[in-house]
Amino acid sequence: MRAALASLLVSLPALAEVPGGHVYFGLGGSWMVPLASSDMRGFRGPLHQAVALSVELAYETQHALVAVGIEYGGLTAFQPEFGLVSLRAGWILGEGPTAPYLSAGMGLLRESVQLRYDCVGGGCAVASAEGNGGALSLEAGVLFFRNLAVGRMVLAARLVEPFFEVRPQSGPSYVYLSGSDHLPLLLFTLRIYG
Repeated sequence: MRAALASLLVSLPALAEVPGGHVYFGLGGSWMVPLASSDMRGFRGPLHQAVALSVELAYETQHALVAVGIEYGGLTAFQPEFGLVSLRAGWILGEGPTAPYLSAGMGLLRESVQLRYDCVGGGCAVASAEGNGGALSLEAGVLFFRNLAVGRMVLAARLVEPFFEVRPQSGPSYVYLSGSDHLPLLLFTLRIYG
């Protein structure tokens, strides 16, 4: 037992350095806020804030990062629901165990919205609007515990701007007051890396 404790104490200085050139696996959770334009608000049925989950593989040096991630959102409300696969690169603006960063990337995004209409007698008909294509991802955040190999953490605000419109897929035309529109997403994210 004493030998294990002694080897742990000897290895702590190595863990205390800010790593560079390492790969990390992360799990994340986000609070999603759909940023509907005035036209998108014309869809009958409100858009809701919801939860999103993600997995990410990141490579980090002392001042740069590259990450690939997969994310699914709309777990609690399905209004909207989205899936995102993205690749991003960023710049770390400090050298210590806590440092702010900025990153940008591109991805493939799919968004869908379920619209309820003709609600009578306790039931509603459902129409859908969806879209998919490329998206721009912008992120600003803070890296915490960079001196740890396991237990690193990120708090970030992210904007996902689709290059496509969400368009009606089913249901009568009177359900859609404006046809189609962009549906950007604002995400507040917590990621933990191991």
